[in-house]
Amino acid sequence: MTTRKSQTLQAVVLAGLPLLGGCDSGKNDGELGRATFVVRNCGGVLSDIQGCPLSAKLAGSGKFDLVATAKTDNSLLAVRTDLPAVLKIEETTAKSYVVTGMHVGQAKLFAYNESGDIDRITVSVEEVAQLAYNEISSAAGTFKLQPSGDLDATLVLRPELQSFNLYFAQLDGSVQKMLGRESFTFTSDPGLTFQFGKEKPDTLEFHYLRPPPGTYTLLINAKSGPGRFKLQITAN
Repeated sequence: MTTRKSQTLQAVVLAGLPLLGGCDSGKNDGELGRATFVVRNCGGVLSDIQGCPLSAKLAGSGKFDLVATAKTDNSLLAVRTDLPAVLKIEETTAKSYVVTGMHVGQAKLFAYNESGDIDRITVSVEEVAQLAYNEISSAAGTFKLQPSGDLDATLVLRPELQSFNLYFAQLDGSVQKMLGRESFTFTSDPGLTFQFGKEKPDTLEFHYLRPPPGTYTLLINAKSGPGRFKLQITAN
């Protein structure tokens, strides 16, 4: 049986990926090639700059924003789901939606207009198997994974930093990155204070001010699935 440590103790190296690679990766072609499903605010690192491909699984309880457009004239299309128990879809403004992963499984999103269905795309919902530290955070200090015990890793902050940023990835059972914002809960010790305007993160990005000298913990848990990460942060 896979242990929590073997699930979670894996740093994901994303910093080397080209930043331009995500520019259009929020655009997903429908299965019939007649519509484009455009996904935004999907929980991707650095404000989705690495993209929101619907080929990735959506984390249970995770959300993303969606619009669909016709390829013929780029007009907006209405969208519905065939399985609301798996995918909930809410219209926030005219033909603009928030999609939420409700239950493990697969569902289709159908784009349509007054003439009928135009196209469709399949979305898979899965529990989060792992939460992993993202090496793009490495500028914050010295990071070490912990092979045993309650902690997953430690981070000793660089002495000159007055603020620092931590990024994490949610992964499925195949160690593939998942979609979905608002898919986690977290607790952090008093003394860890967020940078102005960065309070209440809904993605796995934590922007902190340097705390007073001491040792602090940040614990992140997936809302759906065993994924968790407990980081000990030391400021000397």
